[in-house]
Amino acid sequence: SGASALNPHPTRVDVEGMPHFGFRALVALCLLGATTMAASPDSLELATQEYLDSAHRQPLGMTAATAGGGVKGWLNLRQMAWNPALSGTGNDEGGGDYDVQDDLGLDENELALVPQITVDFWIFGFRTDYFDVTFSGEGTIQSDFTFGGITFTRGENVVSDAKITAYRSLGMISFLDTDVVRLAGIIGFNYYTYKATITGATTGTATSSGSLPFPVVGALVQVRVWDILLEAEGSGFAIDYGDVDATALDITVSAAWNFLKFGEVRAGYRFVSVDGTVDDTSLDIRIDGFFVAVGVTF
Repeated sequence: SGASALNPHPTRVDVEGMPHFGFRALVALCLLGATTMAASPDSLELATQEYLDSAHRQPLGMTAATAGGGVKGWLNLRQMAWNPALSGTGNDEGGGDYDVQDDLGLDENELALVPQITVDFWIFGFRTDYFDVTFSGEGTIQSDFTFGGITFTRGENVVSDAKITAYRSLGMISFLDTDVVRLAGIIGFNYYTYKATITGATTGTATSSGSLPFPVVGALVQVRVWDILLEAEGSGFAIDYGDVDATALDITVSAAWNFLKFGEVRAGYRFVSVDGTVDDTSLDIRIDGFFVAVGVTF
């Protein structure tokens, strides 16, 4: 039975046994609204504040805006500003190795905006993000190589551009979820595309492009230390079949501080590497750098 003007002390309903905080919180809020309609405004304000202050005792959860007493929600929207550098080597159709920094001059960090969405329900979660970054530079060829059907010779000056786009969709399931630590497994799918253009002072312009779809497995770990939420996420794959021999790795480590119960500021480092050979074309590159981010949890 609920509260009334004649009975201001409602019957207590125990929801501690329910398996997921998001569901328990929904029930608790419904009961709170039903039992305080006849109460004073001061009582309602006090009850709401007590609920918000207790949020830090709940499981971290994937969207966890909980590192400072924030409320765990089911939807997290995050915008990252990433400043990666490109490094590595390539070989286009067996035409000789080239270095993306020493030969092509792609040695400057660039800015990439990375929107990310995380949805959390019970022990399950889904995370997706995307980045599109273009590296540009000028270099001098150190040794002859063929790229896009054109042979570039030692000592030739070139202008280069490399555009890399990546999409990630990750499913997650929690194996451990407390108010201090969380461990989840990852299974998902990545899709990378690239387009590289080299323009030589004497040989002309050559272009090469391609795409690489692949499944991934990995893990997510979250640990709270005082008011800071530490997070490490890693996923990757490896395949060696027929003319394809490739590995990929994507690792992110970060620290977040939450404010106003639902907002977050975050800083971290992301490392992406792809090392693959298909037929006679090979690519061994890494894209890595620091990032900052802001986000909100609903």
